[in-house]
Amino acid sequence: MLSDESILALQAVGISYNEITRIEVHDYSRVIDHLRKNFSASEVNDRLHEIARYAIDSGRSSHADLYRSSAMPRPSAPVTPDNYALYQALLQLDSIFPQIILDLETSQVPGALIYSAMRHGLLLDRDLIRDWRIKNFYGGLWRYQNTLWFELSKHANSEPMIWQPDDMTLLLLVRYRNQLDVNNSTSWHQYLSRFICPYIGLLRLPNVEIIIDLFQAVLKNYVPSYLVEISANRKKNRSLTRQQFLRLITRRVPHVRYPSAPLSISAGIISRKQKRSSYSNYVSHVIRQSAAPEEFIQHANGQKLSGALRSVIKCAAFFCRNDTQFGTRLKRSGVIRIVNNLTQRFEQLFPDTDPETLPSDQIQESFKDIISSSNSSSSKNLITSLDYYFWYLHNENDRALVTVKSAHASREQNWLYPSMVMPWEYLAIKNLLHRKLKLAEEPKDKFIISRMILAVMLGYRSGLRRGEILSLRYRDIQLEGIPTIVISTHGKFKPKTLSGNRVVIVGGRYSDDEMNTVRGLMSTGHQNVSIDERQIFSGYLQLSDSTNNKNIFDEISHIIRFVTGDENASFHSLRHSFASLNVYRMIRSRFSASLPVIDYVDCDTGEDYSVYLNRLAPLPGATRRVNPVYQISAEMGHASPETTLGTYVHSLDWVFPYYQRRMMPTFSTAQLAEALGVSRQAIQKTVKANGGRNLADYRDMIVRKLKPISTNVDLSDWTEPKHRLRLGNYNRNFEFDGCVSAIKRYRKKKISLRQLITLYPKLLDFPHEILRDSDLINHFARLHTNNQKIAGDNIIQRFSDLVPSEQRYCFYRWGISRDEWNSGGLNKPRLIFESKRTEKAYNYLAKSLKVFDSAEIPVVSG
Repeated sequence: MLSDESILALQAVGISYNEITRIEVHDYSRVIDHLRKNFSASEVNDRLHEIARYAIDSGRSSHADLYRSSAMPRPSAPVTPDNYALYQALLQLDSIFPQIILDLETSQVPGALIYSAMRHGLLLDRDLIRDWRIKNFYGGLWRYQNTLWFELSKHANSEPMIWQPDDMTLLLLVRYRNQLDVNNSTSWHQYLSRFICPYIGLLRLPNVEIIIDLFQAVLKNYVPSYLVEISANRKKNRSLTRQQFLRLITRRVPHVRYPSAPLSISAGIISRKQKRSSYSNYVSHVIRQSAAPEEFIQHANGQKLSGALRSVIKCAAFFCRNDTQFGTRLKRSGVIRIVNNLTQRFEQLFPDTDPETLPSDQIQESFKDIISSSNSSSSKNLITSLDYYFWYLHNENDRALVTVKSAHASREQNWLYPSMVMPWEYLAIKNLLHRKLKLAEEPKDKFIISRMILAVMLGYRSGLRRGEILSLRYRDIQLEGIPTIVISTHGKFKPKTLSGNRVVIVGGRYSDDEMNTVRGLMSTGHQNVSIDERQIFSGYLQLSDSTNNKNIFDEISHIIRFVTGDENASFHSLRHSFASLNVYRMIRSRFSASLPVIDYVDCDTGEDYSVYLNRLAPLPGATRRVNPVYQISAEMGHASPETTLGTYVHSLDWVFPYYQRRMMPTFSTAQLAEALGVSRQAIQKTVKANGGRNLADYRDMIVRKLKPISTNVDLSDWTEPKHRLRLGNYNRNFEFDGCVSAIKRYRKKKISLRQLITLYPKLLDFPHEILRDSDLINHFARLHTNNQKIAGDNIIQRFSDLVPSEQRYCFYRWGISRDEWNSGGLNKPRLIFESKRTEKAYNYLAKSLKVFDSAEIPVVSG
């Protein structure tokens, strides 16, 4: 028998006490959320225990429902006895659709477009369909060369998603381009109903949810279920952003505006860490030195501390002993972060008050003031710490659980789609590091760069987390037999999840050169270490291991951002690449290689990826194959495949064309000629065919028809990653750092003027005559040594800092003293001049640009 409070909790989430329907695992999550808002932690546990016992005793739940499942939930079958007749009618319409689409009435056209997009384009997300309808179907059509796509948004504040329409939908857009009549007050569901109902004998269609379920049922006859499921709700899978999509189809990257120098940004500014109070530093120090929570509480009791600081200390002690609301235990560094985030702020907000004596709504309002006055870059960590404090009050102070609501945009709102690194970008990053290794002279530099190379390979090829890479011991990389990497708990290292203890397959994923690199590092390491328990990322010749490791990963992230042109990219982007590319490769391997579909990622994930695939192939006589998502999820150490599919895999859109091509109907020559508005001879000349013709063979013709109404993307300032790394230094110390080297390459015609300006866009602000002056170009191109190049870069930087009128005056003075500069170059100051006028012009330039002020003056002959 349930108590009244428990019955009300069930009713609050839509569960009736008197029914016999099952109470699923997600129902318990909603019950917990409701109880936490109204009761303290101990009462929540009592109510939940009571509800769980009732559900099991009554047969409405099983013990498995009370625990998180490690499998993706399987939704109920979309076809039921209630909608079976409508499903059959939809199948019949599907069979005649190719015959009726070329002779539609004007009122049917919008519905036919929506039907085609759902049935053949897998556009099943109701929000994206609505946005496409709002744009009147043709709005927002973008084009680059022969690639067409729409940018659709789930809601007004979300980042647009890329949807590439199928050939059937594009054909209809061509056929009815001048016959579309759209009423803004009519929804997409109403248009679809107008088209479908006359063919299936209904007055109107059922609601949106039922219709989408029926389309899913039809598509699951041709496409794997998980691909259909994510198409119906794109929250379950994050596709590429516009920039990432363009990087994929062009193999180019946008130029990166050089950021302001760090010194110029922070000069004269004291960071929040530097402004920490003495109490904050004291509490952090005590926590680090204490072996147990009781010990640092005892230390704190001996000090005269305010009630606010004692509350923070008790909160820290709580999280040293207990899990967070998500079931994870914070490391000591995580507890110290709470202390650092809250101590000084609590001192200022509650100078004479213990916050635990205040009501929850008053604390919540006070926390809003803290967040609104904080820096937006640190608000996310601050909100997390405040929520931890509320969880402490919920458990130790007998309060209902409240959370912090902030006006600051969260990371999820700003960056809905994480970054990934494309294969050609990875090769450019790796080649850069190998060049740095060859140029390095000091043993300490070679040691660090070799670890950078290994970290990049482990992140991209094996999908390892940063912490897992740093914890690797020499014994964890097994190169004998089947090469593998073992991730396991040892020493102070503990994987992020229980599934994090795993074995990652290396064989088949790494190229021969990469395997040789790994073997070389391993053999060198074993020569220098007496036992194989030592960590690979340790034993640096200068500074501590933690400092060097932090610098290594910061440097890698900086290089990745420079190569990809993506400001949100980081080392973790390599892990996203691992998941996306491997899932795509595993699915792609099941199709015939001769299937004529554009494969933008045609370079393999390794030189012999078939070795990896053969290990996963079914044994002789068996038919069951490995599920790609489950396999990659296990190798990434995720607790659930849902995490892999919903957060890390961004490549499922790439496999849609393979299924679309297989289920696309064929058309006769006459049908295609009528639809495209061309002659039969034009259709026959394009492709010779016996019988029906495939739309994919005529995609170029369809694209040409849609060019006038599509918006072309201008990528003239984008460059290939290899060009960027060859021409410019990714870690410039100032705006024109490395500009002289780029000018030398331009003079040798190794790069174009456009590429030079792409690397240094501020050159466009110079007087245009400067870029055409061969004498000036020759002066800088004759600088050879490193010191000479640095001096030349500084001259260009100083010229850039001048106002435009001063720049033009300098160029005028250059014209007067050109002969003197050409005869002496950037040598010692010239003492003899032909006239007073040239002497004044010469000295003016030397003084304005400080040509001879540096001790590292380049000595160049004319």
